[in-house]
Amino acid sequence: MIPAYNEAERLPIMLDATLDYLNTYRTDITYLYNDVCGHATKPIQCELVIVNDGSADDTERIIQKYATKYIKNGDILKLVSMHKNCGKGGAVKTGMLQSSGQLCLMVDADGATDISDGLPKVLKQMKTIMDERQNKLGYLPPASVFGSRAHLEDESAATRSTLRTILMYGFHFFVKTLCSPRIKDTQCGFKLFTRSAVAELFGNLHLRRW
Repeated sequence: MIPAYNEAERLPIMLDATLDYLNTYRTDITYLYNDVCGHATKPIQCELVIVNDGSADDTERIIQKYATKYIKNGDILKLVSMHKNCGKGGAVKTGMLQSSGQLCLMVDADGATDISDGLPKVLKQMKTIMDERQNKLGYLPPASVFGSRAHLEDESAATRSTLRTILMYGFHFFVKTLCSPRIKDTQCGFKLFTRSAVAELFGNLHLRRW
């Protein structure tokens, strides 16, 4: 699922890299997917849900072009167009609830996280979670895996202002205290959810802007 607001320049770069990776390494992705779900399936077919969040540029036209020209191997591209900008929270909620896969990956349109690096890692971590739960329910229980850029913290320190550093550490303190100390980077736009987690989390999401 990809939320997009005025992403006419960055979205094609991200989609090219994503589709190239999916088409080249589909067999490897299928193995990882089967490991998580606990059953065998044919080469995986991917569903790309892109939410155009009321963009004022050519974002929608670009998405339509990809849907008709570049999607193949049984993959599906869904375009969800918002009549007006509603914010990333609203766009993410809409897109996730429109998705239909057993595993739902949220990624940002700027391609900040390399799909070839991030997708195998979150799938392997999701497999670890499923193994720990010894799932015998016949479906994937609610679970999520968050990507993290915490290992790049030292590299970004030189370009960040003192005020932003103070705000960042303050925000991290509240996340660790009120939510979970296990989440080191809540703002990384690369997160994997099971179908049941999507229904439980995004069905109850109310913040539309942040």
